[in-house]
Amino acid sequence: MLDSNIISIRESKRCYNPIFGEGGQNGRRNFEIVYKNANDLIKKASVEKSKWLRYTLHKCETKFPQLSSCGSWFVHANRTHNSGQNWYREGYISPWSYLIALEGALLLVGGIGKRLGSNAKAYAVFPFITKSPSPLSKHEVDIANRETWCEFWAPVWNYPATIKEVRLLFERGLARVGQKAAVAPYEFAVSALTAGVDAGIPGFCRFVIRTTTSTNTKEAIPNGNISIRGKDNKDNLIPSILEWIKRLPKDNVNDKKFRGFVGPIEDCIIRIAKSPEDYEIWQELIFRLTESQRRIDNNIQFREHAKAVPLLKKEWFNRAWPKPSYEVLVAKSIASVGAVSTTKKSWPH
Repeated sequence: MLDSNIISIRESKRCYNPIFGEGGQNGRRNFEIVYKNANDLIKKASVEKSKWLRYTLHKCETKFPQLSSCGSWFVHANRTHNSGQNWYREGYISPWSYLIALEGALLLVGGIGKRLGSNAKAYAVFPFITKSPSPLSKHEVDIANRETWCEFWAPVWNYPATIKEVRLLFERGLARVGQKAAVAPYEFAVSALTAGVDAGIPGFCRFVIRTTTSTNTKEAIPNGNISIRGKDNKDNLIPSILEWIKRLPKDNVNDKKFRGFVGPIEDCIIRIAKSPEDYEIWQELIFRLTESQRRIDNNIQFREHAKAVPLLKKEWFNRAWPKPSYEVLVAKSIASVGAVSTTKKSWPH
């Protein structure tokens, strides 16, 4: 369990896997104690334990015993209060669900990553765990600093696999964008769009690791599923703007400074990964790119570090306006007047 929980970068610094909190204890929740309680419930039950297992595997409804302190991975199992009154409802869960989740979490063995260069600092990496999402508003800057820790993009697959196959997947199993491992949430979304994921994974189940019930307790909040496109997908459009996104001004959660460049664009990319055929999201993304570039052009400090948005392929326009009106075609023609490119595939032309 230590390998999946703690990474020692140097003698004086240890990094904990956010899935396990700190040292196997998430606030007041001790994973080992919950494991023992779940195991005892199964040992003492005779008929019920098979019903609990059927629910975990096949969603066959049945009554559950009370298993406290397991809300870190199952938020619906938390105690739910009634609008600040003393009335509350205890959360219930199948003990098998917790035990199987723990077995899976133990496969999240981390390692030490290091960028090129002799002076580069080492950092801890854990499979399929990303940075926290960029804030979408000024209010979310404070939330990102206090409440949001990271995201976990749990890989899912639709065929039986042995424990050796699953362990191998997690050992080498980082989603990739080109030759680089995905780090930010939008990079995981791009890897899903471009099939930059190990074979056999049809999608991700996305969780945001954040505080809800206590400032000392991090919990996994479900945030939707994302399917992976096939390798014959010809709409690999998003990777062309990734380097541009990396050079955008970042939001500083420490001094609560909100610039609002990365967050809205990242949100559009993730929504495109969920619904690639939704032309309205493509339109919004193009408008976000345009507005961001306008703000960069009007600020000398931004221009010193950021790049100009690259020319977009004509497929961008086709995805955003599959049936363009005459007004949109006129706007496209006007926009193409100042475009300079040596390739016939760039848009606007």
